[in-house]
Amino acid sequence: MIESKKNDIIATILVSFLIMCFYLFELETWGRYVLIAITVVITILYCVRHHFKLFFSFGAFHYQILMFAIYCFVSAIWAWNTAVSISKGLTITSILLCFSFIYCYFDECDSVEPLVNAILFAGYGIALYAISFYGISEIMMVARGATRLGNDFTNINSIGMVAAISCLIQYYYFKKGKYRRLVFLALPALIMIAASQSRKAIVMLIVGIFLITAITSEKEKRRKSILRVLLAVFVLALLIWALNNLSILSGSNLRMQQMLSSFGNDAQETGRQYFRRVGLEQFKKTPILGIGIGNSAELLDNLIGRRTYLHDNYIELLSCGGIVGFAIYYSIYAYLIVNLWKYRICDNGECYLCLVLIILMLVMDYGMVSYFDKQQYIYFMLCYLQIEKCKRRAGV
Repeated sequence: MIESKKNDIIATILVSFLIMCFYLFELETWGRYVLIAITVVITILYCVRHHFKLFFSFGAFHYQILMFAIYCFVSAIWAWNTAVSISKGLTITSILLCFSFIYCYFDECDSVEPLVNAILFAGYGIALYAISFYGISEIMMVARGATRLGNDFTNINSIGMVAAISCLIQYYYFKKGKYRRLVFLALPALIMIAASQSRKAIVMLIVGIFLITAITSEKEKRRKSILRVLLAVFVLALLIWALNNLSILSGSNLRMQQMLSSFGNDAQETGRQYFRRVGLEQFKKTPILGIGIGNSAELLDNLIGRRTYLHDNYIELLSCGGIVGFAIYYSIYAYLIVNLWKYRICDNGECYLCLVLIILMLVMDYGMVSYFDKQQYIYFMLCYLQIEKCKRRAGV
């Protein structure tokens, strides 16, 4: 038992470092080898536990993601650029292959807490690295509204978002009475959320706190639950007011106003709005199968001479994968939401945390393309593992 606990701690540290590498070495060509190396080490830990035998099993995690990867390859048949669709298929297949070995290890843990901890400390580690990388003086310049941090080692919005996830996990643990002595570690993460001036990160933090407060109060009496939700709304209103008065968030406040104004009918068409409109127009022309997974770059290159994505996962998949590709990918979310809600009474609360993560991912997909993001599949793996553990407890 003690040896198993030690192995779990080692696996948690390794996966935490792996997640950090997704961001710290994103621009390095050798970054992919870190994923392979850590996968090998975790597989060795698993084999040692089983006297150097590897018991590999397929579940919903493998089948659903493999189905999407296969569709990426198949879409190359009609794709505008065959190589791009094949490349996306290879990316998702390689993620699935490596994560499948990691899945095997954490599948035998008593709970998903070791994996949740890996995500928690990875966010804290990235925030601390970012503060040391940019320096206090640079962050103070952001506080005075003089500049915005650049995408020097990874996308600055991604730093803010992963820091927000760690803060939400810390808040979830705090409500459960766990790891309260580690709350101080959330401070660097909060600093980076503010310094990143990321609208997505701020939305994730505010909406996530509200959802965790509301959902985890479900088992209490109705009156007390309503009072807690109302209190959460009041606290969030104060938080928003306070944020609006901090100079460090002057840039993000302006960006938030631009985001909210984009929903109005009289708003000028921004770049992202243009991308969405172009994607929808293409979807109308090829509604069933799309133009090939990943081929939005070809679409925009033909129209504006710029090779980029459509900055909206929904529109990206509708235009590139059609209704079929869209349905295959988002069937993952449908499966997770239905089963997490179904088996929520069979666990000690992690289903609620997973549900909040899934909801936030769906919200964030409105402003980013995430279907080939490695971090996205870490969250998927966490949720699938939680469902499998709940099924076992329920005797299914």
